[in-house]
Amino acid sequence: MVLTLAGAASAHAYWVANASLVTTVKSADPAVQLAGHAALAVTYTSTAPGPLIAPLTLTALGDVPLQLSLTTSSTNASLTAAIRLRTWVRSGSTCGTAIPATGVATSTLAAPQLPSGATAITGPASVVVCAATDVVAGYATFSGQSTTATLTLTGQIAGTTWKGTASGTFTQALAANPGGTLTCTDTGGGNGGTATLTWNKPAGLVGTGWPAGYFVTARNGTSYVQLDNTLWADATRSVSVHPSKFTTAGGPVGTYTAQVWWSEDIRPGFAASTKTAFASADLRFRVSSDGFYYAVQCG
Repeated sequence: MVLTLAGAASAHAYWVANASLVTTVKSADPAVQLAGHAALAVTYTSTAPGPLIAPLTLTALGDVPLQLSLTTSSTNASLTAAIRLRTWVRSGSTCGTAIPATGVATSTLAAPQLPSGATAITGPASVVVCAATDVVAGYATFSGQSTTATLTLTGQIAGTTWKGTASGTFTQALAANPGGTLTCTDTGGGNGGTATLTWNKPAGLVGTGWPAGYFVTARNGTSYVQLDNTLWADATRSVSVHPSKFTTAGGPVGTYTAQVWWSEDIRPGFAASTKTAFASADLRFRVSSDGFYYAVQCG
């Protein structure tokens, strides 16, 4: 009797040990889910280059701590690398329409970074990350192009090779400028150098004399510099861009997208006039290493 009971107890203990093992393996599941990526699909224009803000929901399905990371593959590597990506952990019910002053991880769509607070998670749980994409500079270079990007979320159990992945695909495009051409020529090298912008008005835009005319602007992210607004409505025009245009306006050093706008009446000013953007080109505003001289260059 005693031996029989001992055998039964031993068999039960073995079964419990296996049940415990199965439970441990199942709870250590690194599976993840990614949602919200479809809202990152957009077609930018040279006058509305972002930011587009959308929430991404990162979910850990198993009951285990995970390290989270994002990677991207795309159909247009150069354009994907030119799209800025800023992420932060959502603090309310929506992401809002403005980028927070703190807690933001800045990267590119080609090499995405998660913000602090979203790089580790213990499931089952989710974290919502706000993602903002925009084209800061280089619009003229990539005008008319698109990229289909696949974001991959990876959740990995620290200290192991166990990991789970989830992916989502979306397309971002840059609308082509509506005709016309804009060329940039360096007209003064070295410190204090200038650049000359020359353009042709697209066929179909009406108006041949005052008050029709052009506005010329340069944009770097949210910084606008108005380069000219007094040009007559000739089919071909040019303007010399001096560094003082940027220093006077307080524009930061960096790469800008120069944009030409057509208006049938420029008298109300840039903000109030009805206008059509057409040609664009890349422009650089730089400062010398000693900080005393500024220059404007093409590219």
